[in-house]
Parts: sequence; structure tokens; C-alpha cells
Amino acid sequence: VTVNALLPGGAVDTHMIPAGRDRSVLLKPEIMQQPLVWLASNEADQVHGQRLIAHDWDESLPIDQRLKKATAPAAWSQLGGPTASGR
Repeated sequence: VTVNALLPGGAVDTHMIPAGRDRSVLLKPEIMQQPLVWLASNEADQVHGQRLIAHDWDESLPIDQRLKKATAPAAWSQLGGPTASGR
């Protein structure tokens, strides 16, 4: 199974943030909407094993540039290879 991970890209203004914190510096939860909708679309069918950073998702860019700016491998490739276990 291959999956993608969608991350906000920083601390998000939710009820999990303690009272008294300066909420003006926090990301708004809505930042997740556009990349999430794209991930649920047919256009994302061939995108696997990626970490998408919502903060870096720029709808004004063509999709290839948007992906280049906002994605990275979801894991370190060397962790899944045959040498990872020492065999």
C-alpha cells in the first residue's frame, strides 16, 4: 500500500493549542482544504508516497510546479531498502 501524508506545515490554530498562546502566528485549519481536495481528485491518482505541506501549496502555480514546491518523499528511501535490516 502506498499513501500520501498531508501536513499543515506548522502549528495550527485548533482547540488543542493551550489558551494564552498568540494565535495570530498560527496557521488556520482552512490551509488544508485545497491540497486535500486535490488529493481526493482523479488528478492525484498517480501521486503516491509523498508528503504534502499545505503551507507550501500554491494554487496560483501549475500543478507540476505546485507539487515540486509542496512535496517531498513521505519517508527516507534508505529505510525501506534491503540494507535497512542489516541483511
